[in-house]
Amino acid sequence: MLPPLFDITVSRRIFRTLLVLGTLTAISGVIQFAVQSTSVNPHKPDHASSLVTTGVYRLSRNPMYLGMLIILLAAVLKFGHPAGLIVLPLFVLYMNRFQIEPEEKAMEKKFGEEFRKYRQDVRRWV
Repeated sequence: MLPPLFDITVSRRIFRTLLVLGTLTAISGVIQFAVQSTSVNPHKPDHASSLVTTGVYRLSRNPMYLGMLIILLAAVLKFGHPAGLIVLPLFVLYMNRFQIEPEEKAMEKKFGEEFRKYRQDVRRWV
């Protein structure tokens, strides 16, 4: 493993807190999908049987991806490598363009006005 190129002193408590927060955020999104018996497959958003707007989805339209971002942030802080500073915004840009935008087009096509209102009321990330 490469040594860090800059020193970010992060306590284990902060690292663990972010790790747990990210994991719980992502898992809560999956659980909400399971409760509503809808598809969690991000490659087939058209298979969704319902629009999930409850639970963690009241705060973020994409809590699973938000959870992944928080976990990445924890890793960047833990390992203190400057490449992490590039990975975080690249992750957001990639997810927005290649995952979220296609999913949102499929949701708008499938759920119409209900999705448009939800998109207006709830932010994409937080």
